[in-house]
Formats: sequence, structure tokens, C-alpha cells
Amino acid sequence: MNFFIFLGSIFIIYSFLGWIVENIYCYYKLGRFQNDGFLNGPYKPMYGFAFTLLVLLNRFAHRHLILLLIICLIIPTFIEYITGHILKNFYDKIYWDYSEEPLNFKGLVCAKFSVYWMVLSLMCIYIMEPFINKLFFTFESILPVIVPFMLLIIVMDFFIVLYLKLKEKNYISKFNYLNIFSRFKILKKK
Repeated sequence: MNFFIFLGSIFIIYSFLGWIVENIYCYYKLGRFQNDGFLNGPYKPMYGFAFTLLVLLNRFAHRHLILLLIICLIIPTFIEYITGHILKNFYDKIYWDYSEEPLNFKGLVCAKFSVYWMVLSLMCIYIMEPFINKLFFTFESILPVIVPFMLLIIVMDFFIVLYLKLKEKNYISKFNYLNIFSRFKILKKK
């Protein structure tokens, strides 16, 4: 199987599973489902990126349990921090707040949830990943069509949300992209 199709499949599956996990968590905490994600579709790319990286790194660390534990702790925590920072500072949206939790950093990550992510990561590597690998080989012939299509949907969703946010912040009217190209003499003004 093509390596990029494999990685794309991992990203899509774990983005969807992340969306399911967050909805279950919201239902548990709030008593109702809540779709307040950044994107519109049933996916959370933060999970997709984290678990794609973990699957890749597991190929090197699978025989070293301590290294695997450290990777499963650091990667999701780092991605959660970066994602939270970007969403908070660019999109003016706070999707989670750990400021009341002990051992938190800027309210974006905390020790308790880092341990949760580590346990979830280990469960995915040891329980989900063998099952997902079997699925890959079962559907190997159609994945080269499905995966690019699904990735395109996620990318389009991202750019639509980005465009709407830029428009909301009035950046689009202030930013004339033709001026950039004219500086590089790609487009000349008449």
C-alpha cells in the first residue's frame, strides 16, 4: 500500500475517532451532545495529527516501553498545546480550559489530561492499530480513491472556516492579494 495513503488513512480514522471521543466526553460532562468544534465535519484533525505521528514513531519505539510511554505522553500534549494556542490567539476561541486543573500550563495543557492522552494513545497503539491495519488490507483497493477525497473535504472545510474568520476579522478587505503579486512582478498593474 502507498505510504501516503496509509498515513492519510490513519489521519482520517483518528480524526473521526477523536470527534467521537469528544462527543462522548461532552455527553458525559454536560448530559448532551455538543458539536462546537473548530471545523464543521465529524472530525478533529488534532487527534489525526497526534495519532499519525504516534503510529510513525511507534515503528521506532515499539520495543522500548519507556520511550513509547514518553512519546505517548509528549506528542498529544504538544499537539494539544499548539492547537489550543493557535485557536486562542488567532481565532479568539477557547475550546478547553485547564486553568483550574493542577499542574497546568497556560490553561491549555495539564498533567491530568496528559496522562489521559498517554493512556488513550497506548490503547490506540495496542488495541486499535492492529484492527485498523486489518481494515487497510481489506479495503486496500479503494483507499487510493477514498483517502484523497476525504482529505480534500477536510482541507476544504479548514479553508472555508479560515476564510470566514478572516472575513469576520475584516482582514480580507484590508488585504489585497494582488499587491503581493505585483511586488514580485507576477502581475503588473495597468
